[in-house]
Amino acid sequence: MKNRGLILPVVLFCVAFVLYVTTLAPDVTFTDAGELAGACSSYGVAHPTGYPLFIMVGHLWSLLPLPFSVIYKMNLFAAFCTALSVSVVYLISSVVLQFYKTQKPLVKQQGKQKSVPQMPVLTTDAPSLNVSIISSISALTYMGARTVWAQATSIEVYSLHLLMITLVLYTFLRGILEKHNRWLLLSALMLGLSFGNHLTTILVLPAILLMFFWRTDETLSLSKPRLVEFSILFGVIVSCAAIYVAMLIRSSSEPLFNWGAVHRGWDEFTYHVLGKQYQVWMFVKGTRGKQFEKFLSLVPYQLGFIGLVFTVWGLVKLYARSMQLGVFFTLLVVFCVGYSINYNIHDIDSYFLLSFIAFIVMMSIGVYELTQLVPGTLYPVFLIPLVTIGINYKENNEKENVLVPEYTKLMTESLPKNSIVFSQQWDYYVSAFWYKQQIEGYRPDIVIIDKELLRRTWYLPQLERWYPEVIKPCKKEIDAYMEYLNQFERNELPQSEYPVIQQRFIAMLNSIVNNNIATHPIIASPEVFQGEDGFAATQTKTPFGLMLAISNDSTPTFSDVQKIQVDMFAATAKKYTDPHLEKTIAETCSGEITTLGMWFMSNNRKAEADTLFNRALRVDAKNTRAQEALNKLRSNQ
Repeated sequence: MKNRGLILPVVLFCVAFVLYVTTLAPDVTFTDAGELAGACSSYGVAHPTGYPLFIMVGHLWSLLPLPFSVIYKMNLFAAFCTALSVSVVYLISSVVLQFYKTQKPLVKQQGKQKSVPQMPVLTTDAPSLNVSIISSISALTYMGARTVWAQATSIEVYSLHLLMITLVLYTFLRGILEKHNRWLLLSALMLGLSFGNHLTTILVLPAILLMFFWRTDETLSLSKPRLVEFSILFGVIVSCAAIYVAMLIRSSSEPLFNWGAVHRGWDEFTYHVLGKQYQVWMFVKGTRGKQFEKFLSLVPYQLGFIGLVFTVWGLVKLYARSMQLGVFFTLLVVFCVGYSINYNIHDIDSYFLLSFIAFIVMMSIGVYELTQLVPGTLYPVFLIPLVTIGINYKENNEKENVLVPEYTKLMTESLPKNSIVFSQQWDYYVSAFWYKQQIEGYRPDIVIIDKELLRRTWYLPQLERWYPEVIKPCKKEIDAYMEYLNQFERNELPQSEYPVIQQRFIAMLNSIVNNNIATHPIIASPEVFQGEDGFAATQTKTPFGLMLAISNDSTPTFSDVQKIQVDMFAATAKKYTDPHLEKTIAETCSGEITTLGMWFMSNNRKAEADTLFNRALRVDAKNTRAQEALNKLRSNQ
């Protein structure tokens, strides 16, 4: 059968897709998920670096006539891309194993070690049974790897990144090991497109460049034919930069989501594409050790612990048979980990994905060596993917995780009509609300302003497009602030002027409040006031819902306690307890409800205060402030 070699990849895709769909998040999740879903759905421009390939392909996916919400369709897109990458990992392992089988170990000749390879005879026919089974073990282990699986359960750019990177590796290795230029051309195309999705694609280049000039059956070659071939492939890669031009053109049409407004000029375009705002998190003191510890803690969960032994063994054996391939996979790990451990962010896990792919291919070599050394051990080695899936299932099962949509409801349902909301809770609230409002039409009466995004030059024009009646009356203060903000973003503002830009920032915030307070309820989440002396300084601030109401009137206002229903949120918070986001959102929510309860208690509305303290404790049973307030309330009754 000519297509027999495609049967297993298709089966593996189906198995992976079913697994990922059964653990798929049902709604919007943390951080950038809402914004990315909105940008894909409206074909806009996403946060830096723009991810034009992801947005373009994601937009086409969002148009599929599937009977689901937009966000669920986009979560399915993540599952689809990651499941496809499982099939590609099978193909990578097959190519490497077939080549590895043809190589003889290094032997001693006249006192020197010399490689005596048997020239590879690789074909496009289906791989041998052993190779197919071992490649399936690798693919299934990859499928269940904790960090890989995490990309498949909700929308993020790393699902497509996994697919593109695995395609780059597969096409390149096939081109080099089988000596087919068409595969090298295809790898150049995949590489160029991958840069259009995520710029960390650059981390594969050292390994690819070295192996391109130092191939498995020859010494390092910088010959003219090789350089000409490289020039052609480089031209293919560079031509894919056109996808960023497409992003530029799309930005000029001012789509609904237009982060960065990159059409404004070259400086704005490069600032966005190069992610310059993130550079402050690179090379922060103390980061390297902390992130390397994080990397080491993650590795066993990618390989089911057992696979660690085979990974090390496989790398040693790979060096023994093909120095070039050994160096290739080592460089993938070294540059991936060496770069990522310098980046001081919480969600660093996904930056290590390239190294995990390399480890799994190394593992396949180790498994192959075991089957040669101890016949009959092939099928027992399926324990590796089974253990990997088993230890990671609970961690990656997001099918009941509604923390973010429920928190969004808790924050929003009690708000009066036409409220203006200041917040900087991007991870929990703002990003999700953007999607809910702009795509699903939820609470279109509300104006939401991310206070921290006001420090970016593109954001105020977008606010004016979304909420013109609120922003236009503040033109004088906005223009005065933007004059300084433009200089700041271009690194042209002297430090001596920093106090001035902060004064103008506060003046602009107060202008939005003062120009709208007569016609709009003004609400702010508590963290907005931290470090912003002078913001709403003359107004009264009282708890309202999970936030604070800003008013010119000192008369107490009270939100409807019945609109703060925590049943679903509390039940979900008990199941999902990751310390970074899930635990923190529960603690934040419980703290906000406690603050509201204390406001009711201080105004002698004891029954409502009692209800709120109990709800706060249902969300977070360790909330000592709520427990102490409840004890005090009941002791005084």
